[in-house]
Amino acid sequence: MTTNEATRKQSTSRIRAKVAAMRTMIGHASTSEEERAAAQRGLARLAQSYDLDGTTGVTTAERWLYNPGAWQGERYDSVKRMTLTEIAKLMREDYKLARKVGRRTAPKLGQAVPGEVAAFDPIGDAPAEIKVSIRTEYYSGGGAIRVMIKNVPQDWGWTDEIDRHNYSFKQATPAMEAFIGAVQEIHRAYNYDNSDAMTDHFDRNYWGTVDTEQRIHVPRVRY
Repeated sequence: MTTNEATRKQSTSRIRAKVAAMRTMIGHASTSEEERAAAQRGLARLAQSYDLDGTTGVTTAERWLYNPGAWQGERYDSVKRMTLTEIAKLMREDYKLARKVGRRTAPKLGQAVPGEVAAFDPIGDAPAEIKVSIRTEYYSGGGAIRVMIKNVPQDWGWTDEIDRHNYSFKQATPAMEAFIGAVQEIHRAYNYDNSDAMTDHFDRNYWGTVDTEQRIHVPRVRY
């Protein structure tokens, strides 16, 4: 049993607006069961990273994983008996909700909070034409959930660069890198990794990555 500690960040006006929007969805009679559940998961995810009740501090979660560097996503316990097809469905709902709430809570022109850094939501502020495909793949001994980001507009998503070997590549803009990171958080939330490469022991709930159709380069993050 190991312990994972993470310091929660102070919430911003936009985070508080997202919390209010999700709570409204949860309590509204016309909200579908799928969207209500996605909003509840969204609130739980924000509570992992942000102080939502005015008591900023350190949150502690007990973990059953034992290999060096092992981790468990914050939603794994709720899906440990689900199929990958069912988990992928939850991911689609989480992304759809993040998109909806992010766009709904975008600050209007001239409504910036004095003294607060301009609010930015990686998913909610991304171009409307971007599409995210989430697919499952089953094979002997396990399976994968693969995420593909499509229709990224070039002027927003990347710049054309040349590496030191004189090969061209697409370098993600800061906004695109943040978008990919936010989608990776959704992909990671239902997973765990108890692998130990030193002993050739590989143990995950599922495999798969978040990629872009245009093969946009971002620093590789192992998770």
